[in-house]
Amino acid sequence: MRLLLLLALALVPVLPHPARQVARLEGAAATGQVAVVPSLPAGRRPRPALPWLRFWVTGYDLTGTTASGAPAGPGVVAVDPGLIGLGSYVQIQGLGIYRALDTGGLIQGYHLDVWEPTAAACFALTGYRLARWSRTLADLER
Repeated sequence: MRLLLLLALALVPVLPHPARQVARLEGAAATGQVAVVPSLPAGRRPRPALPWLRFWVTGYDLTGTTASGAPAGPGVVAVDPGLIGLGSYVQIQGLGIYRALDTGGLIQGYHLDVWEPTAAACFALTGYRLARWSRTLADLER
């Protein structure tokens, strides 16, 4: 029994430490030389890409003050604050990057309401679109 266990353990491949990446040296494939390349420190791992989700996008052309206190105008989008926090940046495919500064009674769940200057522009952008959001603008620009 012990012999079988030792034999089984001997056949298990030895994997490199997960915090290191093993790379073959260029031109050393025949000799089997390897170089250990350290990976990023634990606190410096790259963030995963933000997912694109499907939203129903409409437009509004009202003037006045938004829920955050900022004036309604270009670059403002109304969101459900339970899903997207006020002050977040929202990127909508085909439209650009907006700031989530407003809410609305009918804006619930996966619904975005983009400020536009005219009613015609509001109707023109209505439909399903992909969008993603982040608390920082840098996350959307990568």
